[in-house]
Amino acid sequence: RVPPFFFPEDGRRETAAKHQRSTGIWARCITTMMSHTTFLSMLWILLLCPDSGLGLLKPQNQMDEIYDKIYTKLAGNPCVRLLHNDGQVGCAGPRDGVTAPLVRLISSAEMEAFVNHPPRTPRVVLTSPNFLNPQQLAALSGTGKLAGVLVDALEVPATGYSSDDVDPNSRFGLHPDSVFPWNDHGNGVASHDYAFPIWGLSPKATRHAHHAAERNKQVPNGKQFVVQMKGSMFASADSATCLAAGSCLPLGGRNIVGSFGELPPTRPVVLALAALDSSALFHDLSYGAASDLSSLLATLAAASALAQAGPLLDTFPQQIVVALVGAEAWGYTGSRALMRSMRRGVPFFLRNISAAVELRQVAHYGEDATGSFFVHREGNDDTAQAVVDAIAQAANASQQRGEAALKVKVSPAAASAAAQGLPPSSMHSLLRELPRLPAALITDHPASYTNKYFRSHVDGPDNLDTNAVCRAASLLANTLLLLASGQRSLDEQFVTASCSQIEDLARCFLSDFTCPLVTSLLPG
Repeated sequence: RVPPFFFPEDGRRETAAKHQRSTGIWARCITTMMSHTTFLSMLWILLLCPDSGLGLLKPQNQMDEIYDKIYTKLAGNPCVRLLHNDGQVGCAGPRDGVTAPLVRLISSAEMEAFVNHPPRTPRVVLTSPNFLNPQQLAALSGTGKLAGVLVDALEVPATGYSSDDVDPNSRFGLHPDSVFPWNDHGNGVASHDYAFPIWGLSPKATRHAHHAAERNKQVPNGKQFVVQMKGSMFASADSATCLAAGSCLPLGGRNIVGSFGELPPTRPVVLALAALDSSALFHDLSYGAASDLSSLLATLAAASALAQAGPLLDTFPQQIVVALVGAEAWGYTGSRALMRSMRRGVPFFLRNISAAVELRQVAHYGEDATGSFFVHREGNDDTAQAVVDAIAQAANASQQRGEAALKVKVSPAAASAAAQGLPPSSMHSLLRELPRLPAALITDHPASYTNKYFRSHVDGPDNLDTNAVCRAASLLANTLLLLASGQRSLDEQFVTASCSQIEDLARCFLSDFTCPLVTSLLPG
């Protein structure tokens, strides 16, 4: 059950993870992107016409059958071009696409050999996420022989990989000069500009590419498999220029704010925050399972659990409100837009907020004996103490009343992290407006992220523990009950989140978007 009252926060900002760092408007260039790369295996044509650019291979309708025998379509997802006030990030490519032989580079020695002794003609490089970083891409591009990059879907770096920055969104937060390694696996590859196409392959396409690259390696001076990458993106220098020229579109979207019952204009509000979407270098592969989806699922399940309290919520002196904010990966776009609306009293005034709690990355909990969630706060004074106490009391109640599998412990953030203030979160936008607001953040990491694949294309279903999410959902629901009621104990009010509901939601969002839950909400 979803809270019955919704307010869509209007404003031209992005929803599904298509923004990035900037102090101003973000835009996406207008283009038609093909949903696949194509693999050319008509070897004799290439041998006879190595510089033809394959212009003669455009099939006519009567040649479709021959075309299907010549080309193998490789399913993949592109890195796209985005613009901001200071310039652009992401990937581009020639208007006519890229056509070049394929080479696979999967070791430091192979990379070094390519850079120090580049081939005579450009190549499309197939590599693993281990080498998908700004330094390696710059070295490859510096040879003048890099036509494009394909990223192996079968390689998941055991030591971790993140395309986001080490300190995500730091320039937009409360500590713009922070260099604390919250995301210590981050390499910032998504924050750079590339003049060549980069595609993330599907597992099946990766196997095709492995085979072709191996054949090319066996006959380096013979007939070569060639990759044709289509899907060029072009735009003006920055977002302001391209928007004025009409060559790009503003990134837009909505936040969602829900409450239980109507919102009286003067009733104090206890606010729960969560990110609505995620991001990655390949936007269509931004599952964000642990990075952002875990907290979204837990917050939705907490709202559903709170519905168990029914009319009792109306008797509380404070109103519980849930806000899901979009495009947080891109400069806290959604939460900043929400703050602007609340300055105008839509859906309520900022001054009405009496306390706030946010979940961020709650996909991992640990073994029952040692597991814990961690509470982060801003500053060392007692401003947040009431919220911290409510979280601790809700955790204690779970030990006494909750199901064994859902008992939860909470611990303070590590001293090294506490000295840095809050980790990257929507709370930065809120506390910028209300610096003395009692507020706290619940995560699964005491300092640097537990999640080794933060906002990357490998942050998928295997990186999400739904039992941990269920623990976090119950913890959040009971914390909100304590704060809204003003009581110091839950008595008979303790509520439990539905783990099966969380499993269904996770399956819908990560594996099957045609699931009954989605189709019932989005018929047709």
